Amino acid sequence: MENKKNLLDKEKTTKQNRIWVRISSACNNKCNFCLDSDAQNWTLVDEKIVKNKIKEWFKNWYENRVIISWWEASINPKFPEYIRYAKELGYDRVQTVTNGNMFAVASFCDKVIDAWLEEITFSFHGHNPTLHDYLVVTPWAFKKSLKWLIYIKKNYPDIIINIDIVVNKINIKYLPDIVKFFMKLWVYEYDILQIIPFWRWFSENKNKLFYNVQDNIEPLHKTWELSKVNGMYMWTNRFPVEAFEWYEDLIQDPRKIKSEVMWEGYDAFEKFIKSNWVNKTDCFWEACDVCFQKQYCHDFIDKADNEKITYNSDYELIEWEEFPSLVYEKYWENWIDFKEKLRQINKKLINIPKCLWWEGIYQAYNDIKEEKTLEDYTYKYIKDLYRKKSLRCKGCIYNDDCEWIHINFIRSYGFSILEPIKKAYSWTPVTINHYNRFFKYIEKHVKKSQSILEIGCNYWLGVQYLSWLWYRVLWLDNNEKSINYWLNKGINVKQLDICDKDKLLNMGRFDIIYLVNIINDDLYNEKYANYKGFFINLFDDLYNLLDKKWKIIFNFQEINALFVYKDLLSITNKYKIYEGEYDDNSWKDIFLILEKK
Repeated sequence: MENKKNLLDKEKTTKQNRIWVRISSACNNKCNFCLDSDAQNWTLVDEKIVKNKIKEWFKNWYENRVIISWWEASINPKFPEYIRYAKELGYDRVQTVTNGNMFAVASFCDKVIDAWLEEITFSFHGHNPTLHDYLVVTPWAFKKSLKWLIYIKKNYPDIIINIDIVVNKINIKYLPDIVKFFMKLWVYEYDILQIIPFWRWFSENKNKLFYNVQDNIEPLHKTWELSKVNGMYMWTNRFPVEAFEWYEDLIQDPRKIKSEVMWEGYDAFEKFIKSNWVNKTDCFWEACDVCFQKQYCHDFIDKADNEKITYNSDYELIEWEEFPSLVYEKYWENWIDFKEKLRQINKKLINIPKCLWWEGIYQAYNDIKEEKTLEDYTYKYIKDLYRKKSLRCKGCIYNDDCEWIHINFIRSYGFSILEPIKKAYSWTPVTINHYNRFFKYIEKHVKKSQSILEIGCNYWLGVQYLSWLWYRVLWLDNNEKSINYWLNKGINVKQLDICDKDKLLNMGRFDIIYLVNIINDDLYNEKYANYKGFFINLFDDLYNLLDKKWKIIFNFQEINALFVYKDLLSITNKYKIYEGEYDDNSWKDIFLILEKK
């Protein structure tokens, strides 16, 4: 996956012991999207409570970071004292998130930096006073904060400065410009936060601030593209993962859900789980459609009645790995190898969609629950149930029944591992059985170093699967649409009409030639129906392409099988049936492996 290094670098950061400490319940801005506005009471947290949290949450043998934030921490007179206290306890990094108003005094900046504040996250929601001041409902906020951001950059170059931006309907179209503006000031770390449906945002400003992610995918993707700039660190928070197709390294670590439900919202979510959803959270229903945690809550309800899976030796549970590095270690580093690893298991796979493995069997919480506690459900949800899909999956015939794939596989390999199935015909039991016979043969007799020429058939199951497993596969077809599609998928394909003998004979030498349904219904009557001895001549031509004494594999169904039956007796007089299966009565399903007598 592109930008894999960025993903692995972020993984190192997420392994820190990172704690958030609130020291005030007040703020000197009035942001109209604030998620905590209703909880502000203009009090300061007791000093003993603050210091106890800083001390208790420190972990020996970890890299420890404390973020002194929540509402506006800098208005607490003891703010510098708490910074120094954390450093004296041994914290590796002390950080704050601020609107910047208090930093508009040089003496304050000097005081907190002298106390060993090492990282400052400024909240800017626009790239000019008109936009930013409107959103924070505070006159002159932009100019004051910007002035002192520049002051710190100039006078304290070792201080890490980054920007967080709450994305909403008003500033979404300017998002790339906001990031570019601060890049000109040499700020190269950003936390892009999706607006969430709580408190003032939802109760007062829903229509003004809500936006549809899919309708605004262009400015989001333009912003994500900036994450590829050298030296850039971009984090995202609470966005639906479908916003990150082609930018999967920016998808938030799934463990973030734990902090969302275990901290300020613990009591509400615990009642929800323990009461078996009778006691719903205050935000339930009204805010669900615009909440990034909708799946967490609704899966607990919607899948409560799912029948349990009866496990036995025929099944293999595909579980998450906590970090992408562990995914790569277990399933290898690219999506082709990942699919090969799944294929090697040779069992019915649980938690894998039909486009990767045709069973499409999934766990629900009642398969894995030990006790109905918030901790248990949250852990199991993150570990086994947090699955997502691509926006492209809407076009799949199994979309309504599919439960997708775990988020960490998407983060590791990208959405491209999911291949929407457009037509049911390529997944009929006959076709699956047909390919099973073929794969069983080549796995037994063909080495991966040997070359295969596949002619015909644009079935996903055959083309892509064969290309996953064997390194030297060339596919020939005369359907331009199919060719362009598979070229975009990285498949080695060439356009050729198999009736063009000269071009066919110039294709080179191959160990195996595999023919599968080379005649489509549209061409049957007009081109091949009256071609007497077509397959006899074709087999003679193909044999000249074979290296040494290898075989032609013949895998036909329906109209192809009926048509070839006309030539079958003549073919079997010249060629030996090495192995094969066919229906004597209908001749609708033929699988033959031929070699010259």
